[in-house]
Formats: sequence, C-alpha cells, structure tokens
Amino acid sequence: MDYKTSNQYQYPDRFAVASMSFGITSIVLCCTGVLGFPFAALAILFAVLSKRLGRPMHPLAGWGIVSSVVGILLGVIVLGITIYLIETDPTYQKLYLETYSRYNQLLNP
Repeated sequence: MDYKTSNQYQYPDRFAVASMSFGITSIVLCCTGVLGFPFAALAILFAVLSKRLGRPMHPLAGWGIVSSVVGILLGVIVLGITIYLIETDPTYQKLYLETYSRYNQLLNP
C-alpha cells in the first residue's frame, strides 16, 4: 500500500485554510449584523479557489463554506431582529435616534 496516494490531504491548501478562517470569522462577527457578510463571501471565494482543476475540494474548504453559510444566516437573523425591534419598540427607536444624532454630530461638526 502506497501511503502517498492514500493520504491526498497530507498538507492543507492555503486557500482551504483561509476559507475556514474567514468562515469562522463570519460566525464571530454575525452579532454585528453586516460585518460578517464580507468575510463569508471571502470564505466562499477561497473555498472555490482551493478546488483546482482535477482536484477534489479539501475538507477544510468544505467546512469553510458551511461556516460561512452559518455566519450569513446568523447575520440575517440578527439584522432582522434589530430592524424589528427598532420599528416596533419605542425604547429602541429613541436609542437609535440618539445614536444617529451623535454620529451625525461627529461627522458634521
């Protein structure tokens, strides 16, 4: 038995590792609502780039796609809950307007 042919994933591909890293980052940043989306997109891009012609996709790249999809779904849920709370609860509306006015004062002194 030849060990070189039986273990085709001896060293992980750099794109596969990057895909997994960006996928995990998208999950971590899902609580912000929108910052996880670019990292999830990069994770999917690196997973596609790790699959070269004639080579199967590395398992880390597959997990990178899975984690980026989870990050996107969680980000959409957090964003939806935030918009719902701002639209329905007067306390959150007041907080949003105060925060918006502070940012506006910082940008336009």
